Amino acid sequence: EKNKANQLAKMKEEFLANMSHEIRTPLNSILGFSNLIQQTSLNDQQKKYSTALDENTKYLTGLVNDILDFSKLESSHIELHPTPFHLPHLAENLQSLFALQCAEKGLDLSIEYDNDLKGIDLIGDEFRLKQLLTNLLSNAVKFTKSGGVYMNVAAREKSGKQHITIKVRDTGKGIDPSKFKHIFNAFEQEDSSVTREFGGTGLGLAIVKKLMDAMGGKITVDSKLGEFTEFKLKLAFDYQEHSATTQKETNTNSTDFYNAHIVVVEDDYWNRTLLSTIISKLTQRLSIFENGTAALEFIHSEREDIDLIFTDISMPEISGVDLLHEIRDGQITSPVVALTAHTMPEKLKHLKEAGFNAVITKPFSESTIKQTLSQMLKSKIAENEPPSAEAYQFDFNRVKQFAGDDEKLLSDLIRGLIENNSENIARFEKHLKGQNRTLLADLSHKMIQTYDSLNMRMIVETLKSIEAYHELDKPERMFETANEILPELKAIYLQLISIKP
Repeated sequence: EKNKANQLAKMKEEFLANMSHEIRTPLNSILGFSNLIQQTSLNDQQKKYSTALDENTKYLTGLVNDILDFSKLESSHIELHPTPFHLPHLAENLQSLFALQCAEKGLDLSIEYDNDLKGIDLIGDEFRLKQLLTNLLSNAVKFTKSGGVYMNVAAREKSGKQHITIKVRDTGKGIDPSKFKHIFNAFEQEDSSVTREFGGTGLGLAIVKKLMDAMGGKITVDSKLGEFTEFKLKLAFDYQEHSATTQKETNTNSTDFYNAHIVVVEDDYWNRTLLSTIISKLTQRLSIFENGTAALEFIHSEREDIDLIFTDISMPEISGVDLLHEIRDGQITSPVVALTAHTMPEKLKHLKEAGFNAVITKPFSESTIKQTLSQMLKSKIAENEPPSAEAYQFDFNRVKQFAGDDEKLLSDLIRGLIENNSENIARFEKHLKGQNRTLLADLSHKMIQTYDSLNMRMIVETLKSIEAYHELDKPERMFETANEILPELKAIYLQLISIKP
């Protein structure tokens, strides 16, 4: 019976891990594009639709996270990572996290802490503490229609430790005292009407309780129907004098531009497009592939000129892990970053042990990608500004004529044109560097159609010249012309990818 129970638990865990991967892959692109849409000029109706899309996707992500977090905690996979952290900074972070939600509902929000905490750093798992406080505050906001949400942190030194008492109080619907002993159980809410009115999985408080147990703390609840609910947490931490360097500074400056060649390998079309949209504005050259086989061939041929590689993990033909092994077996030292929808601890541990320079879980944000670029490409930050977006005027009339009134087809055609342009420029530079006259002439002929469809006559004529010099057996003039036009092709590409059809 014990073996059977263990087998069932393992099957459940594998099922959740697989479902997590399948759900997170589309969620990543939905969240990413939702964020990019909000950065564009929108009318009031479009803002309303965009906000609904963003909020509901975040809600769905929250449900998936709750189920996975509980599964990990239930399987005793929780690992605490004690490091020094500044509780006032955590409190300020929570204040900014919930300020907008409370303002939209007309609720007061107050997060206070003892002044004594300003001079010390607690030593504990900041991530887990933030996770459980976020769950409590999220519940408080959700169940409160008027009044406010309040959090207070008190500290007392005793026996060389800081004993922390945290109270999270709201003026919401309250909880029937007879339900107190059940609310920390998994998948249980006060009654079915709560699920119908407020949604959720009933896992939030179960996760809080398991985290508190893992951290050696205690949680209690007090409430009165129709008046208030208050959760009280008691925890003890080692501590040290506050260090200004404890707070990690991250640079996600959107103006950073890198003189770098980045390769992206991603089999999902929308995630591939999302990464292209984010990264292409920030780097001199971007090469994108939808499968590991083509990417590997390109990486081997361009080995000296590749500065960073992003790869999805679950791909057909060659997985991200296999791709990494092939890259390292070929003595290529470019940093490789894993992109994965897996979140189970053993999966992530396996990826780190495989040798990836970093692991990014889906759904990821634009700031996460920017932060990774900042960490991996510090020495490649360009001193000069990237090419001006006003340098070229594109004429899409020919593309529109082909698409007719079909807006979706028009968007797909422009998107395809941009991706095709990226691949062609990468090949153009490769053939030029290898002094391969025939392949460079053939590619120049193929590229004519792309720039002709944009009505860029000067580029078209230059490409025709490269082809003509090959026919006239004038390789010096051919390569000279190709070298002259290459920077312009790259500049045009950088402007093209800033278009969001």
